[in-house]
Amino acid sequence: MKTKKLLKKVREYLDSDRREQIKRSKSIGKVLKELKEYERALKDELHAEENEKDCEPIQKEIDVIRAQRKKGLAILKEIKRTSKENSAG
Repeated sequence: MKTKKLLKKVREYLDSDRREQIKRSKSIGKVLKELKEYERALKDELHAEENEKDCEPIQKEIDVIRAQRKKGLAILKEIKRTSKENSAG
């Protein structure tokens, strides 16, 4: 193969990798947005609840959602970091 064809194949491969990262980050972002909305709804429910015994499971669910969102944000940050490294170098 000639140099131009080889470079084209390499570029296509790198672009496909980039497209996968973009697709993954968009889907993670969508899930994180839904989790944030759900967390807000649970917080509203928690503030409206008067019985302290019923508040405990709601608070536990909020804590789980918060932890999952934190993990998701860390993954998004990592994807963006590697994306910048790959485009710069």
